Amino acid sequence: MAKKGKGRQKQGPPVTFRPGPELEQLVTGFATARGLRPNEVFKNLAALAVAGLDVRYFDLMSHMAGRMTGSNTFVRAALHIRTALLGAVRSEGRVRPDPERSLFVTRTVQEDVSNSGGTLPAGVVQELAVQLGLAGHAPPEDETPFSSTEEERAKVRINSE
Repeated sequence: MAKKGKGRQKQGPPVTFRPGPELEQLVTGFATARGLRPNEVFKNLAALAVAGLDVRYFDLMSHMAGRMTGSNTFVRAALHIRTALLGAVRSEGRVRPDPERSLFVTRTVQEDVSNSGGTLPAGVVQELAVQLGLAGHAPPEDETPFSSTEEERAKVRINSE
């Protein structure tokens, strides 16, 4: 007889969290405006915070998560961006300051959504740019920030020996 739940990832015990009336009211309003359940929003906001992002990135991450399959897509999207930011720090040897960091996050999400066959609504990128004070800096929707020319690719040699 097969075990119940075989092949599924185990979840830890539920976390008990009492936000208090003020925080609960803020998050409930935020959740209602987006048609989501407050518990889901609390979890997603926690994922943003641990990933080094904030509430301004919520809608951007929601669109990225919407292009993913499986469970915990919002959390996985936030962790993907965290990994991209950590990789950029490691490769460049520096932490990107804002607005450069925010543009990097936006471009990374745009590229990921594009690679999965989707597009971000222009309003999401524009709203984030306004919230971050980058209204004139928003990357174009069709920009491919990590592309290279044939000449640049020819300079990269992989030693197969």
